[in-house]
Order: sequence, then C-alpha cells, then structure tokens
Amino acid sequence: MNNYETLTKKQILNVFENNKDLILNTWANLLAENEKNFSEFDELLNIFKCILANCIYYLENENRKLCLNCIQRTVEKMDVNDISYNNFMISIPYFQESYISILLRTLKNKDIEKCITLSNRIYNKIITNIQNEYLNINDSTLTAMLKLSELRDDMTGHHVERTREYAVVLSKELNLDDNFVKHISKASLLHDIGKVAVRDEILLKPGKLTEDEYEEIKKHTITGAKAISKVIGVNEYTNEYLYMAIDIALGHHEKYDGSGYPNGINGIEIPLCSRIFALADAYDVITSERPYKKPFSHEEAVRRIKLDCGKHFDPDIVNAFIKIQGEFQIINNKYKQVVRN
Repeated sequence: MNNYETLTKKQILNVFENNKDLILNTWANLLAENEKNFSEFDELLNIFKCILANCIYYLENENRKLCLNCIQRTVEKMDVNDISYNNFMISIPYFQESYISILLRTLKNKDIEKCITLSNRIYNKIITNIQNEYLNINDSTLTAMLKLSELRDDMTGHHVERTREYAVVLSKELNLDDNFVKHISKASLLHDIGKVAVRDEILLKPGKLTEDEYEEIKKHTITGAKAISKVIGVNEYTNEYLYMAIDIALGHHEKYDGSGYPNGINGIEIPLCSRIFALADAYDVITSERPYKKPFSHEEAVRRIKLDCGKHFDPDIVNAFIKIQGEFQIINNKYKQVVRN
C-alpha cells in the first residue's frame, strides 16, 4: 500500500472516529425526512452502528481486512430482530449520504475527492459482505429446515426428490421455458418446509386427524411461505426461484375448483407452478406409504387423478400427465429401487 493511500485512510479514520454520533444522527434525520412511514428505525440504527464500527476497524487494521465477526453479528441482529431486507436497502443511501456530508464539511478541498472515493470503496465492500452473509445464513436456515422436515415427515427419505422430478417432467411436457423448469426444480424442494412447525403427534399420527388437528396442519402452507419470504432481497435475480417457492409452499394444496386451502382460490388464480406441483405431490402421496395408509399402485394413482380432473387438478395439466404417466412410473420405480438397496 502506498503512502498516499495510507494518508487518505488516516484522514477518513480521523473523521469517522471523531464524528460517529454526528454521522448516525445525520443518517437518522435524512431517513426520517425522506421515508415518512418507515418502520424498524431503532433496530436499523443499531445495524448502522455496527457498519460504522466495521469501517473504523478496517481503517485501523494494518492488514486492511474487514472484521468478519462484526459482519456476522450485524446479519444475526438483522435476522433476530426480523429486520426487512428491503428497509435495510432503502436506508443504505441515506447512511452513505450522511458520512459523505461530514467528510465534505470536515476535510480540505484538495483531499475531498480521494477520501470520498476510498471511503465509498470500503463501505461498498462491507455492504457486499453483509449481503453475502445474509444470503448464506438464510439459505443455510432453509436447508436445515428442509432436512428437518424430511426427517420428520418422509418415511422413505425421497419424497422431495421424487416430487421435484415429477414437477420437472410435467413442466417440460407443458412446453414451459427453460427458466421455469430450472426454477421449479429448485423451488419444489421447499414445498413442505412449513411442516417443521407442526407437532409430531399431529404430523405422524397414524389415524384420522380431528378437525382441530387438520386446521393446524393446514397452517404449514402459510408458515412455509413466510419462512421462504425472509430470504428474498439480497439479489433478486439469484433468488428468483424463491418467489416460485413461496407460490408452491402456499398454493400446492389449493384445488382447481376452489375447495382447497389456505385461501380457497380457483382456476388460474392459483399460480401455474402450484397447479403443476399439486398434481406431482398428489401422485407421490397416493403411491407412497404414509403413517395413515399403505401405498397404492401407479395405475390407481392415474385413475384417481383422472377422476379429479377439473376438481382438484387443472385439466391441461392432467392431460399432460396422462401423456407422460410412464415417466412418472419410471421415476417412482427408480426411487423404490434406491430404498431396497
């Protein structure tokens, strides 16, 4: 590192250390003036205190490394306090504007440009690390929840994989584009993630559920959609499949005639991905063992799905299924072979 940049870092460090409260107060005032209905104000103030502390740490540190522990704590605070990522992103420009205004007010004209350029570079590096950590923590949470839901509600351990493959072959038969197929392949894995919140005595009950128990298990659709929605926001393109995952988690028990749950919507009001997955999920339930039933044959599954055409299932999707029912049977048999081995 050259002496020129070292001197610039010292200048920024001096401003930041001597004006911490002023920077944060300026940020708070700018946010209040421009975002009249903004929530989570106090929680976000604590987050930006951590970010400012990380800027100072970086400027002080001879190795010029970010304090990764500080970044992790910052993201953990966001998660624990249930801070909206969108609100966090809205508030970032005001924080940047606040420290730039203090630099402009404090430094000599000849130093301003290089100090602002360097401080922005450091700040953007910190924000990028926070974004990445936020994505990693929440994706890890989803993965852990997915594994837990599999362990609690999947006697063979392959329900998630089978239904994903069924949904993919159905989507291809419906001539949906490659992006849709790619997204449904990932999104379908999270369809039952909300079941982690359902009590074992209900989820694994061998007999018929009571009315109250059934109402509780129905809530897994809403719980799952909420869990997935917390992850969205770091990078909308990267996480595009999560929007589909919300639709599937929330809507895979809706029925074409409007008699499903949780919202009782019908026809094309139900997202296409949810209508596709509803059939994939039903086929797997029919052909799989459950605590309350023995598995039925492929032929019986086809018969039941045909009977429910226009009731439970979208007729166009049923027609596509009938054309490729042999592929469903191949997938089903493949996983039965895995279980035997």
